[in-house]
Amino acid sequence: MNLRRLFPATVLTVLIVVAFTPLVAFTETTSIGIHSDFPHARVVVTYVYDGDTIHISPPVFVAGAYRSVVRLADIDAPGLDEPGGTDARNALQNLLAQYGGVVLLDIDKMNGTDPYGRIIAVVYVRVNETHLLNVNKWMVENGYANITDYENDFDPAKWSLYVQYHVSNEKLPSINRVVIATGNFNYNTSWGVKIAVTPDGNYIGVAYSEYGTYSLIVSILDKYGNLVRTVNLTKYVEDN
Repeated sequence: MNLRRLFPATVLTVLIVVAFTPLVAFTETTSIGIHSDFPHARVVVTYVYDGDTIHISPPVFVAGAYRSVVRLADIDAPGLDEPGGTDARNALQNLLAQYGGVVLLDIDKMNGTDPYGRIIAVVYVRVNETHLLNVNKWMVENGYANITDYENDFDPAKWSLYVQYHVSNEKLPSINRVVIATGNFNYNTSWGVKIAVTPDGNYIGVAYSEYGTYSLIVSILDKYGNLVRTVNLTKYVEDN
């Protein structure tokens, strides 16, 4: 079975990204519909589940826990088992891939999460140094989702497709991408152990695979050597 993923399957590149800002006390939204302390996090999309749900890395601390699944606020896309569901998922996947999968999150301050524990956020991608694209609104304007104004502190009526927001205003750590393994991944691949450290030294990545399997494992450690998380990247590989 072919598994869909954000990045191509034949050449696999593992990235570590350090871009985390904890949520602070409640702040008002601005006239352009974003919080005055935006952005709350800059993260990488690791998986597009459907037209309104994405997985991110690193996790963001919201409502008392580190969370890695984001529900796009105030929009509803068809489920994968419904007409248009696959098209909506593919459209979101392709849009995010155009911008390298890096997104900025404006996170709901009323609840923070939905009943399923997913982060509620308006998702933005940076199109240039001066402007952002509102992904939630893009999905609606292109016919892949509908507006559903849930109980949160966002007002979709204030959304603009493009928001003027200079990169110097982000006030987040710069994204540190470190390639720890790259190559053609197949049954006979054996990389042994690859190690890389982000430039600021906060995270260490250890990637290893076993000859004769389709399994590539990445362990991410903090700078003290404590295990933060382990990811099996097998799901990013397309079976031929």
